[in-house]
Amino acid sequence: MLPLPQVVLDELEKLPDPPFWNRTGKITSAVGVWERTLKRLFEIAGIEGGHAHRLRDTFAVELLKKGTPLESVSVLLGHSSPAVTAKHYNPWVQSRQLLLEQFVRNTW
Repeated sequence: MLPLPQVVLDELEKLPDPPFWNRTGKITSAVGVWERTLKRLFEIAGIEGGHAHRLRDTFAVELLKKGTPLESVSVLLGHSSPAVTAKHYNPWVQSRQLLLEQFVRNTW
């Protein structure tokens, strides 16, 4: 489980029904509900091709931009190894990008 900002927790408390799976019913039903809900939210927001994975990508990129080690982001994403995370998110590892840019400048 990951921590949520207090403002999010406060808003969740105001909801009449728990928005997350309450461990009753089938997990596939809960997933379907969330997929449909998020699809509708993306439509309302005017985001073409919106899907839940976009939120995951934003989460990973924001962590990396703030200097979170790739290995830690890998664990948070549930990847089998940091290599999987690196494959998808290396361009967002700022320290690595700066080093690569320096390598290019050194060729000048």
